[in-house]
Amino acid sequence: MRCGNSECLYTNIWERLLPTIVETVECGCDVKIDLNGAVFEAVGSRKTYSFKIVYKNGRVAEISNSAVARDLADVLDGSPKFKSAAKDKNVVIRMGKNFNFSISFLS
Repeated sequence: MRCGNSECLYTNIWERLLPTIVETVECGCDVKIDLNGAVFEAVGSRKTYSFKIVYKNGRVAEISNSAVARDLADVLDGSPKFKSAAKDKNVVIRMGKNFNFSISFLS
């Protein structure tokens, strides 16, 4: 994990959500969760918090240029449970501008 002055601000938020993310990927079920935007805003000020990450076979294939996304990817990449759950799957993880977090699966 790479943490400098302004990096890893959102890691603690994603670590708290990791069990839910892993469980969702294990079951292969699409999910939408409305996250508390105030939690993100309290950690760091951004124009937008939205992002998209695509995992193919447990590896990042596409990622938005966003600290929020990079911190989530760092947490997921450091999780053996996530890597195992995401193996042989194409997983799309997004967060919209209103902190609408979703996990879906591509065939």
